[in-house]
Amino acid sequence: MRHLTEDELVARAFDHDPSGSGAQVAGHLEHCAECRAALGCLARAVALLEAEPMEPAPLQAWQRLRSRLEAEGVGNDWTEPRWLPLILAHAGGAALVLVAIVLAGAWLETTVLWHSIRLWPLARATGGWGVAGVLFFLAGTLATLAMAPVLWWESRQPHSAN
Repeated sequence: MRHLTEDELVARAFDHDPSGSGAQVAGHLEHCAECRAALGCLARAVALLEAEPMEPAPLQAWQRLRSRLEAEGVGNDWTEPRWLPLILAHAGGAALVLVAIVLAGAWLETTVLWHSIRLWPLARATGGWGVAGVLFFLAGTLATLAMAPVLWWESRQPHSAN
């Protein structure tokens, strides 16, 4: 038996039926204790949320929260000066790759290999720079694919909070 999706349960908890399947949902709930229990939890949460007054947090609370986040190093964004070296390094790296593509394209057009590939549609349309750019793009793609398992594995490892 197919259980109700989260969207169906949430819609039912808010008494909303956008898909027009209210009768099917009600029929399923009559026979499925698991979905009834999930709907009961959601209905209680909705009731608590609707009963709670919605007042904006005082300004002092936001200031205290921001100071706590900054103290823990969580509230940093890219506009802070400590990110500047990283941003400059990435911009410099991108500039170096563009220079390498231009140099590689100019060099490629002087080789014997160019006489073989210059008739290819890509080479004819873009010249040596375009072919070199495509080769750099493919090399980067292959490097990224080669690193994907390592990055996946590292993302699953527990890290300390420091």
